[in-house]
Formats: sequence, C-alpha cells, structure tokens
Amino acid sequence: MMNQPLLTIPSSSVPLGTVTFLFTDIEGSSLLWERCPDAMTSVIEQHDHLLSSLCIQKGGYVFKRMGDGICAAFEAPLSALTAAIQIQRALAIKSWEVIGGLRVRIGIHTGVAVWRENDYFGQALNRVARIMSAAHGGQILISGVTAELLKDFSSDQWSLRHLGEHRLKGLERSEHLYQVLGENLESQFPFPRTLEQIPNNLPRLTTSFIGRLKELDEVKRLIASYNLVTLVGSGGTGKTRMAVEAAIDVVADYPDGSWLVELALISDEDHVLEAIATVLEIRSEGNICFEESLLNYLGPKNLLLLLDNCEHVTTGCAAVVQKILYHCPKVHIVATSRNPLGVAGEVVWNVPPLGLAIPKSRYLGSDPNFVKTISQCDAVKLFAERAAAVRPDFAITPQNALAVAKICSRLDGIPLAIELAAARIKVMTAEQIVERLKEGFGFLRSNRKDVLPRQQTLKKLISWSYELLTQKEQLLLSRLAVFSRGRTLKAVEAVCSGEGIDRDEIIDLIQQLIDKSLIAVEEGPAREVHYILTESLWEFIREKFEASEEFHRIQERHLDYFLAYAEELRPKLLTKDQLRWLGIASAERMNFQKAVEYALVTSSGPEKCLRLVAALERLWEIQGNNLQESLNYTRRALARPEAEEPSIFRAEALLAAARLSWCLELNDEARRFYQLGLELYQKHGVEPKVELARCLLGFIERNDGHLDIAEKLFHSGLAAGKRLRHTLLTAAALNGLGTICQDRGDYFSARQYKDESLKLYRQAGDRWVVAIILWSVARAALAQKDVVTATNALEELLMIARSYRNRWLIHYALTGFGHLKLFLGKPRQAARILAAAETLKEELGLGSVTIKQIEREDLMRRLEKALPPDELADIWHEGRSANLKQLIEELEISRTKIS
Repeated sequence: MMNQPLLTIPSSSVPLGTVTFLFTDIEGSSLLWERCPDAMTSVIEQHDHLLSSLCIQKGGYVFKRMGDGICAAFEAPLSALTAAIQIQRALAIKSWEVIGGLRVRIGIHTGVAVWRENDYFGQALNRVARIMSAAHGGQILISGVTAELLKDFSSDQWSLRHLGEHRLKGLERSEHLYQVLGENLESQFPFPRTLEQIPNNLPRLTTSFIGRLKELDEVKRLIASYNLVTLVGSGGTGKTRMAVEAAIDVVADYPDGSWLVELALISDEDHVLEAIATVLEIRSEGNICFEESLLNYLGPKNLLLLLDNCEHVTTGCAAVVQKILYHCPKVHIVATSRNPLGVAGEVVWNVPPLGLAIPKSRYLGSDPNFVKTISQCDAVKLFAERAAAVRPDFAITPQNALAVAKICSRLDGIPLAIELAAARIKVMTAEQIVERLKEGFGFLRSNRKDVLPRQQTLKKLISWSYELLTQKEQLLLSRLAVFSRGRTLKAVEAVCSGEGIDRDEIIDLIQQLIDKSLIAVEEGPAREVHYILTESLWEFIREKFEASEEFHRIQERHLDYFLAYAEELRPKLLTKDQLRWLGIASAERMNFQKAVEYALVTSSGPEKCLRLVAALERLWEIQGNNLQESLNYTRRALARPEAEEPSIFRAEALLAAARLSWCLELNDEARRFYQLGLELYQKHGVEPKVELARCLLGFIERNDGHLDIAEKLFHSGLAAGKRLRHTLLTAAALNGLGTICQDRGDYFSARQYKDESLKLYRQAGDRWVVAIILWSVARAALAQKDVVTATNALEELLMIARSYRNRWLIHYALTGFGHLKLFLGKPRQAARILAAAETLKEELGLGSVTIKQIEREDLMRRLEKALPPDELADIWHEGRSANLKQLIEELEISRTKIS
C-alpha cells in the first residue's frame, strides 16, 4: 500500500515552509506479510492507529502512508523527537507475539517543503526517507540539521549520539547522522545501513530514480529469495539502474560487500572470470588457477555480485555463474542482459519501460485534468526532471503537456530515449521535438563522456543489439518490420517464412527474439498473442532494409495476407458477433492501412487495392473515426489508371466510396459513385447489387430534398428485396420509406416503417445499422410527443456508440439529445449539447446536406427564441469546448432521472 493518504488536512493548518518530517517503516515487513498474512492485517491497523495518535498528540500531521510506515510533519523539531521516543516506547511494551515481534525504524529531518494536493514535495522528503532507511528496527536516527536545532533543548529524557558522516543512497551531499538515546530505548545497534559501512564499489548516483518503485521492491524480494536473478530488457530500459538501485537498498544484507562487475567492454567470453576477479582484487597464486582462487575466495562469503551487460558474453557468464552458484551458497548474483543466461535456478525478471498510462485517444488534450494526469506518469516525470536539469525553468504546462506526452509515447517509455530527448529541451521546445521525431531518432544523441559509446545515441544502442543476433534472427527481424504495430503468429508464419526461414522455425526464432528483449508480447482481443517491436527498433530495421528487394517481396506477401484477411472479416462485420469481430479487426488497423498504402503504389496492386478498400469499407465505417482518410484511400484506388477497367472489383470499390461519402455527408460525390457503381453492376448482371445500389441512392436523393424520387427508389428496393428474398435490401428500403414519411410529417407511418426495418436488422444482428435507425426512431417519437420511446432509443444509440467507440455515432446521439432537451423545455442544456455535437461534426470533417441544414436552421431559430442572444452565445461557446467524456457522463445521469 504505497502513498495512501491517512487523512485530509486543511491547507490552512499544515506546517508550511521549514518543516520537520518523521518517517517510519516496519523492519522486515515483507517477510512478516509472507509468514503471517492474516495476522498482519490486524497488526498494521493497530500499528497505524498507535503511531498516528502519538504523532497527532504531539502536534504532528500524518499526511500519508508509505509502504508499511507513516509520514508525519511537525512545526517544531522537538515535537517530532518527542513523538518518535513515545512511539518506540509504546511499541516496546505492546505485545506483538502473534507475528513474533514488531520493530520499527524512524528517521527525522528538517527542511523546506511545498504543500500541494494533500502532499509535501521537496528534497527534504528524499533525505528523511534515506535517513529512515539507514536506521535499524527500534532505532531513531536524525539528521545533522535537526540535531543542530535541538541543541538549545536540554533534557534528562534524551540525548544524541553522533554516528559520523554517511553517504546516503541517491543523495549527493553526505549526512551527519545522530542516534537518539533515552530511557527505555534500545541503544546498541549495528552501523547504520549506509554505503560507507559495508565494502562495495557501487556508483554514486547523481540523478534520482523515477517511478517503478513497486518493481524495485519486487527485484529486492527476488534477490533475497534466489541466488541468481537476471534483469532482462531491451536496450535503454534501465536494467543497470534498476540493478544498482536494488543493490544499494540491500547493501546492508551482504556484510562481505556488494560488487559491480561491468562487462560491456569485454569482447572475449573467456575474460568474464578475470573481470570478476579484478573487481574483487583476487590474484592467482602459485599453481592455483584464477577459477580456483575465485571460488576459494567466494566460498564462505556472504556477498552480492552485480554482473552488468552480459548479453554479448552470455556463454562465458553462464559458465562462471554456474560454478559460483554450486560452490558458493551465500553469494547472490544479479545479472543484467538483453537475454537470460540459461543457468539452472535462474530467475528471469523483465524490466518494463516507464509507464505512460494514457490511452492515445486522449491526446486530444480536451481533458481539463490532462496536465495533472500526465504529470503523475513515470515517463513524463523522468522527462520533466531531466529537462529541468538542462533548463531549470522547464515545467509541464497546459501548453506543452500534450507534446511531452507524445514524446514519451513515441519513445515507448524507454528511459534512455526519454533522457536523450529531454536533453534537447536546452535548444528545442517540446513541440519541436515531436515534429523532429517524425523524421526519425537520429537527433537523439549525447556528448556525455561518462556513458558507454553505444549509449550515446539511440541508433548505436539498437545497432549493438542487432549485431549480436544470429543470421536467421536478423532475417526474421527485418521481415517483421514490414508489419505495423502487432503481428500474430499466423500472420508472421504466412508473411515471413520461406527463402532462408522454414515455417517450422518461426516460433523458435520468435522465442529467441523475445528472450533477447527485442520483441514484446501483448494479448489481442481474440486472446491471440501479438508480437510487438518498439518504435525505435521498427524505425531502425525499416531504415536498414526498406530499399532492398527482399523487403518489397515481403511487403507483397503482407499485402496478400491482409487482403485475404479483410475479405474474410467483411461478412463477419454484418453478424451478431459484430462487436467481437470489430475488436479483432481493429487490432490490425495499422496493418490494413500499411497494406492499402503499399497497394496504392505497387505495380501489382491496382486490382488488389480495389478489392482491399471494398473489403475494408464496413470496418472503416463502423470504426467511424477516420472516415475522411478512408475515403481518400478509396478515391486514390479508383483514380489509378490501371484500375479503370470496368471490373466487378471496381464496382465494389465504387459502392464503398459512395457509402463513405454518404457518411461524410458529401452528397454530390456519393451520388456520382453510386451511379457509376450501379452502371457497372448492371453491365455484369448482378441484380441484387443493382437493386441495393439503386435503393441506397434513394438516401442521397432524400438528403437533397428530392422526396418523390427517393420514395420511388425505396418502393422499387422494397419490391426487389421481397422478390429476391434479400433481407438487408428489404430492411434498407423500409428504413428509407420511414424517413420519407417522417419528412412529410406522417409520423405514424414513419414509426411503422422504422419499427419493421429495425426488427429485420435486429434479427440479422447488425447493431451498427440498428444504431443509425434508432436516431430516426427517436426523432419520429419526439414528433409524436413520445418522450419515453425517444429517450430509450437515444439511450440505446449512445450505448452502441460508446461500445463501438464511434465518434460519428456519438455526434448523432448528441444531436438527438439536443432535440430532446429542447423539447423538454431545457434550452440551455440543449444549446450546450448541440454546440458540442457541432464541434464533433467539424472534427470528423462532415459536410452538410440540404435537408439537415434546414433542420439546423430551424433548431437555431427555436434556441434564439428561447434564450437571450448573449446567453445563447456564451452557452454555445462553452459547449463548443466542452469535454466530451464529461458531457456524455452527464447525459447518462440525466437519462437515469428521465427513466
């Protein structure tokens, strides 16, 4: 339970400015939880109550819990000291037999801190936490600053023992530590748990460790429980930093020392043993070889070895580690590598990238809490801190928050990449970095002399990993770059096998690339594994191979595979399992897009491209968020000179273009595409398609106000649907006739037609078209003053729109609710909702057909009549910038009230 507030303190009563902090922690709490999980729940409740009440009695403010301890703030150092003494005395006399005893360590420090959002911020918090960590159970340690402030207070109840100057983890300035002595307080403890007291060569860390605290705790638990823990991850994920942080935290557990062995500069497998011996200052004597000397030395030792950067000497590392584990039972080893060592007893722990925890769909920046939300993300915290190091005035603001979030997302949360990008804040804005990243990662480099050459640029780091691969691993990786985002096993086997890689080898090669941290695994919506490359690795591979003949040959296979897959999915998006198939198809959205883009430019692509855009139209329509882009792809496919042959494939693509144009309310274009498609279907004698195109053309005529022509087309479609037993044609025609009746004011007939059409679509399971018809049902019901039916229809429409995440449908749902609010005599709410709908309409790039423009003008006249001009303008402005998510949540609450 990390950082859990214990109480909310009025900002007017918290200690401000220079504050004395008291931090506590239960020694060995992880082991206690493991041994006595049930008893610990009650023990922690008693512990929290006891410590909190004693702090409060002495004027302290307990502002949060951290781990299994409390954090309190005091105005006066003496109050904090008195509280700490009483806490240790109270803990000592209370029985904790149920868990075998409870020992608490306490740290106290005085410094300046800032209070905001019910928490303190500042360097003083880091220092008191480190002082507390240096203490042993039952001990109270205070800082030199606090000790100096207590000099003026003499007492027979307590005294201070100077323990010397100590180097604390993560702090550049050493700290003079003092132990509190007093009656009924333990006085004899080992040396403080600091870096000076135990032999080690661990580096002095000059930057703070950002995020991943739970992961760090897990690594420390594994180190304590197992003799070999290997931290694996792709280049730049922070394996070394994680290992060093963990080693520093557990340094007191290894009295014979904690030793870092850097293997990055070793090129020979046989030199691993020598590197370890050099760090431990072991020399071969007489006839005893290095290996025997090393094992003789380590045999009785209780120490920690940190073997860093093992990936290029894995075989040598494995051989040495195996012998150490066999002969030296008290030695614990932490290894960092791109891949496991493959030694018996090895525990492999994957170092994750830093979390961003913001769906990319929220990058619209409309969330009023956006700055606060992203500022809590580990990746953004790292960027902000490293950027402030090179430009002290840098901070996350409403102006740059979106750009910073995009940078961290583009860099996959990889710490090294984020640090390299943050360093550029000295000469670029966050927005400029975003734009530059679109051109690649070449500008992300460092001139620091204290890092390995391969870590000075992102490209060198990736190249290092690539060069360590086998020829077949490199070949598969180059072929995987043809995909965009995820790759399923089925797709990889179909696209990447052959010419050097047998199909049966694919799964083993994928496993090897996963082990080497070059492929990540995600579970897709169909519970099918997707293999993911980081953006930086994907860019590197494409840049290296994109111009090769091999790459274009694999692109052709990629196109063939996703064309077949799109044609397989198309009919499934008309079924009762539509939503499930939508999720599965959406997972491949980027691959479909890449296939279309390649088909548009390749000489073998004209017919394939027509087939592909026709097959994808339903998916694009139901996704509803990139309609303009989808229509542009279809236009380009139809415009290719090689695609002008009057084939059935061209007819299908024309109907796809017509449908997308209708969605975008581009009436003239939709009419032209329908008419051209109709002519081709007639030429090929495909009667069902002829009749369907003719019927759908009726909606275009209706939108332009040609009601008589539209009605004739719909009646023709209804007759053909019944004659051909074509259910969907019948349903479409009934829907159209209902719309005509509604336009003419015959709401009774409109409801009959719409209900019959709705019934057929529900039977077919096509919830997408059901949602579209519900919009008309709601309007017809409202015209008949049937508020309940209208509300229920809009409620179902909005539910479907949200489940499909379709902003096009949400726009219609908002418009419907605007009509409803106006009908209910709530013009202010109506104006706000309709303004939000208009903003969404513009974002989607929708046109404005004649009949809808007339309806909008009528709505505006009614609003102008109901509200004063200035008030309407203010509400409209507010609605235009309203947060969509909040607005929808408000509608859900209001719908509940109506029903």
